[in-house]
Order: sequence, then C-alpha cells, then structure tokens
Amino acid sequence: MNSVHYTDDLIKQIQTRVEQTAPQDWVLIMTSDHGQYVTKNTAGHGNFNHESNYKVPVYISSDKHSNIELAEATLGKCDRVFQIQLSHYLTEMLGYHYPDTSTCSQGYVAGSRLTGDNGFLKIKNNDDENSEIVFE
Repeated sequence: MNSVHYTDDLIKQIQTRVEQTAPQDWVLIMTSDHGQYVTKNTAGHGNFNHESNYKVPVYISSDKHSNIELAEATLGKCDRVFQIQLSHYLTEMLGYHYPDTSTCSQGYVAGSRLTGDNGFLKIKNNDDENSEIVFE
C-alpha cells in the first residue's frame, strides 16, 4: 500500500509541476508496464498468475478539453484498454488519422520480453462480461 501512496503522490507532484511550468496544450499520460499482486502475506509481479499483475491503470490529464474528450472517445468505449487503443489515442492526438481497427473484444499482454518470446496472454472479452484468457 505504501507503493500506491507514493506513486499517487509522485503523480500529483508531476502534474502540479506540469501545470505550473509547461506551455499551453500539454498532456500527461502515466501508465505502468505491470501491476502488483498484493495480499496480507504476499507481494509479487512479473507473471500471469494474477490479473492484478497485468491489468494496470492509465492516467491521462490535459489542460486542453479536446484531448480529454478524445481520450474518452478512444479509450472510454472499452471496459479494458489495451496498448493498441492507447496507441490510437496518441496518434490521433498528434494529428494523424487512420481507421481505428482495434476492438474491445480482444488484446494481448506480453510477458517480460516484449517480443513475446517468453509467452503472452491473449485476452478475449466475451459478451457475457467474462474474459477468456489463453496463455500462449
């Protein structure tokens, strides 16, 4: 819980600094490469054993309301956001346009090697709000 507290405090400090010193039209995006599995007796990360290890939050803030509206339109349509949706948001925000072929129905999470050489999860969101998770 200390880690969560200090991370939240760090985000607050960074956002305050950006708000005070950045020129207009800024965007702050914070996410993580992994989550953390924490119980009363254990803590760990870096594996696919627990959803909290690979399901991580994305924090987006901006002084420009249109950037937030675009984030809501691009990312808010899915209950679970994958990196492909975040990539589409960044591309659109930078002024480039291409068809959004990503869907909310499935995505991939790489293991500790981004190439997928040590495995990856294919997560498929089913219509009944359950997820099918396949380790490949």
